Parts: sequence; C-alpha cells; structure tokens
Amino acid sequence: MDINYWDNFYKKVTLTKESSNFAKFIVKNYTPINGMSIIDLGCGNARDSLFFHECGMKVTAIDQVSHIDWLNEKYKNFQNLEFRKENFTKLGNNYTYDIVYSRFTLHSITEKEQKDVINWTYNYLKNDGIFCVEVRGQQNSLYKKGDRVTGQADAYYYENHYRRFLNFNLFCKELTMRGFKVIFSEEARGFAPFEDTDDIFIRVIAKKQT
Repeated sequence: MDINYWDNFYKKVTLTKESSNFAKFIVKNYTPINGMSIIDLGCGNARDSLFFHECGMKVTAIDQVSHIDWLNEKYKNFQNLEFRKENFTKLGNNYTYDIVYSRFTLHSITEKEQKDVINWTYNYLKNDGIFCVEVRGQQNSLYKKGDRVTGQADAYYYENHYRRFLNFNLFCKELTMRGFKVIFSEEARGFAPFEDTDDIFIRVIAKKQT
C-alpha cells in the first residue's frame, strides 16, 4: 500500500464527509439490527466508519495513514468506535465480526496480500457473517493505464499511485473456493459516481458458510 501517497492525499485533499453509496447499500440491505459489529479495512477519512457508527453498529476502523492519529483523538470518547493504525493485510485478532467491509482497498494491495485478507476475513467472520467488497476491476477506465508493475498481474503505477485491477469472475470464484457463498455480485456503472464521471466498479457481498 502507498502509505506516503495516502498521507499526502489526506493532507491536501478535502474529502466529502457523506457516506459512500456502498455503505448505504450495506445498511439498507444487510444490517437489520443495531449492535452488529463491523471492521472497515482501509477506512481512509472514516466517512463510512462514522456512518456505520451512527447507524448503531460497533465499528473497528483500520488504516495505516497518519490521519488515524487525528481520528483517534477526535473520537476518543465515543463508545463502540475504535480506530487502529495497522496494516489491514497483516491483522491478528481475538474478535469476530458480523461484517468485514472493504471499499476501494483490495485494488491497493498485491494478489498475495488479497489472499491473506480473504483468509483472515473467513477466519474472523461470525457464522453467516458477510464480506462486503467494492473495488476496481478490469472493466474500469484506468485499467492498463500507466506503467505495468513487474512480476504482478494487472497491476500498474499511474499518476504516482499503485493500482491492481481484479478479474470479476476469478474473484468471485476465489471467494467461493474459500468457503463463501456469493449472495450479490455485479460489475457495473452506478456504484460510485464522482462529480461528472460514472466509472465501472465491482461490487460483491459474500456470506461465510460453515
């Protein structure tokens, strides 16, 4: 993960505090009760983490960027909201979660790290818990732009930033082989419009099967 890139990004860019469409989609369709536990892998400016907390969920938010220190200070007195400055590809834990949430993070890590995240997610999800992923795939307009990363499939440096683009069908297959049941999957426009653009992204919801 490009920690320096994201540190500079959060210092220079003013981001919306409104939750993403994906977070709203999850709450509308997959969180019927208050008190559900969720871990946000790569929480960024925490707009989705804060939204989940406002909806009554117990939230653990993970990121490596220095912005986490500011978030920890600002929200230190909030119950059921924890910010942890950690690498989400190398988590150890004593807790299990109802939801593991990953928005725009899997394309920022290597294929090997993705496998580690999938394995960790399966191990630390509660029975029938869900893994929620929104990510750039090979239909995204940035695919194959920039310099190809040596030794990594479908990974590129573009505008000083690493991105890896997932194969939609292979990703769903990987989840199924690990023991998940894919209950929603689509690669389409309309998931994450930004200003005057509406690019294609992958959205997948997978339930842990035992």
